[in-house]
Amino acid sequence: GAKVTLISTQKALQIYGVDVVYVNSAAEMYQQVQSSFVTADIFISAAAVSDYRPANEASQKIKKEGSEGLNLSLVQNVDILSEIGHSKSSNQFVVGFAAETNNLMAYAQKKLKTKQADMLIANDVSRSDVGFNSDDNAVTILLPDQKPETTMLLPKIEIARLIMNRIGQTFA
Repeated sequence: GAKVTLISTQKALQIYGVDVVYVNSAAEMYQQVQSSFVTADIFISAAAVSDYRPANEASQKIKKEGSEGLNLSLVQNVDILSEIGHSKSSNQFVVGFAAETNNLMAYAQKKLKTKQADMLIANDVSRSDVGFNSDDNAVTILLPDQKPETTMLLPKIEIARLIMNRIGQTFA
């Protein structure tokens, strides 16, 4: 029954009942998120946009010159989750994700607080049995001023259902 907007760089098949907006850059994603968030009740930042981008965009292929390396200068992209978390109204709910390779709980707790998310889903991506290269996952759900809740190892679709149910219980 929800009106869902997916903002993505990945050109996927049309998803029934979902408005899909495709973008080509972190800057475009931020603009689309800002535009959609104005009327949203819940914002789920399910994937991290690149933290950095090249300072100068080449208009054509960068050719190899001699045997020297290439130095690129990078600038930070806007932190979409942080911007949305800091601009939300009292009737909006913001969910973020943290994919970490070490110090999972310390980094996740810090991210929950500094980005002013209402819920954070922490993933230990250093494990080989869960996450990116597995059909299964185990996550920790963090809420401000509450004890973290760690799931058992489950198929990713079950993790998604569990997260959506938890959002529903918390936001209601």
